[in-house]
Formats: sequence, structure tokens, C-alpha cells
Amino acid sequence: MNGGVQHTPGPKGKYKDPLRTLMRAMGLKTGPPPDVGEIKVKRGTVPKVQVHDARGVTVVPNPCKLSHCHPPTDAHGLQLSLPHRTCYVGGVSSGKSASLAATLGHCHSFKRYGKLFLMSPNNELIRDSEYGIVDEITCLDSWPELDFWNSQPPRCAIICDDVSWNLSKRGKPSQFELAERTCGAMSSHHPGGIDIYIAQQTMVGIIPPIRRLLSHFCLFPKRLSQDSYPMIARTTMLDKRTLQRAFDHCQGAHSFLLVTNVNDGRPRLRVDGYKEVPAYL
Repeated sequence: MNGGVQHTPGPKGKYKDPLRTLMRAMGLKTGPPPDVGEIKVKRGTVPKVQVHDARGVTVVPNPCKLSHCHPPTDAHGLQLSLPHRTCYVGGVSSGKSASLAATLGHCHSFKRYGKLFLMSPNNELIRDSEYGIVDEITCLDSWPELDFWNSQPPRCAIICDDVSWNLSKRGKPSQFELAERTCGAMSSHHPGGIDIYIAQQTMVGIIPPIRRLLSHFCLFPKRLSQDSYPMIARTTMLDKRTLQRAFDHCQGAHSFLLVTNVNDGRPRLRVDGYKEVPAYL
């Protein structure tokens, strides 16, 4: 590759919507494909840079991140930035899977997914029950080698539903390393990005290296122990008092608080994904 950046394109052919049934049920239209452009760079090539303040940082375009973008500020609250790494945290029957599926649909209406993947304790059971409304989803029994993603289409999503994050550190690369690199570098550098959806019953169930990579948090206070609030506050970069006050606005049995650490021009704290938490500074 002569020191450049190059991605092998995914399989060609007519696009088959993996979320067509879900989109019909939600009354949404499938969005356009992500803008991946031509991701090739030759060593020594001088890129065109944006006009900038000479006192600040020079903005040099990154060809691997051409598709990164935010939804319009008036978009649905569950239409998240591309790419994103979102966790859904709450106990049994809190509404995690339903909220995750709704987010899938709204993100698919923004920029469509090329392929979906599922990791769970029982892939076949979870695929046919929790995600039975998803038409096409590929089950993964382990974190694949990074080269695996070179043959995948632009914009993918990985759903990690109640998986164990007690990953093996044996091997080169190990499952621990592959999970961290997939949720980090591959999420942001794969053409169109790889969105990561994590459904977990407790925040402590997600290992620190993965927690630090998260960009969005859907928290279900009716199914969370107050003993976990300090950890959740640190992870979401909120103070505990602000988090508790925001939780007070989640009145429904399955209400959740969306916390975003991405500056997308919309309120950072939103109840059920769309209602701004009042008086938050």
C-alpha cells in the first residue's frame, strides 16, 4: 500500500435493507449511504487544509474519517452522530433492547447500515426473540480479526447484548485487544464507521477500556442501584448531584436518560432521547 491508507470495498451488488421490517414498523424511510469518498492517500501528498487561525491547531483532513458527521439539530433525539458507541444500562425488563432497536431505526434513517452483527450469550435465541424484527443480522461468537472488516460494506453496527467482558488476554492479538481495537480504532476508521451498541445490566459489567470509548449513554434509573451512581457519574463525566437531578425527570417505568459526550448542537441530557433536561448547565 506504499505507506498510504486503503480500504478494500465490501461485496458489490444490489443493496438489501437489513432493517426493512423495523423501518416499516416505525414508519421511517431508509437513509442514504454514508459519504465514504475515495479513501486513498499517497505518502508525501500535501492535503488541502481549511482556513484556520494561525494561533490554533491546523486542521488536516483525515481520509479515514470522511464519513463522520452529526444529524441535523432538529433530527429525532435517537438519531445519533456517525459513528457512535452507545451503552444501554439497566436491570432486567428495563427497556434496553426496545430502546436499542429504536435507535437502530432512527440511525438507519440518517445514514443506512450496510450490515449488522450480534454478540450475545445465546446468539440464535436472542436473534430470533429480542431482534426478531431485524431481517438480516450476522452472529459473531468472538471478536474477529481486524482484517475481517476490510471485506465488510460501509457502515456496520455491532450489537453486544449482555455479553461477558471477561475477555481472554491470551494470544496475539487476544480477544481483549480485538474488542478494544474494534470499539476504538475500527469504529472510527472503517468506511462509514462501525456503530457499537452495548446492552448491559450494570455499568460495572463493562470493562474500563470499553467504558472510556463510549460516546452516548442510555440509562434506566428505575432499574439502577443508587450505589452505582458515583461510577455512572464519573463514566458520563457528570457530577453525581447533576446525574441524580436528571434521573428525577425520568418518571415512566421504562424512561431513560440519554447522556451524550458528543457536541452535536443538541442538549447533552435528554429524557427518553428527546426531552431536554431543564436547567442543566
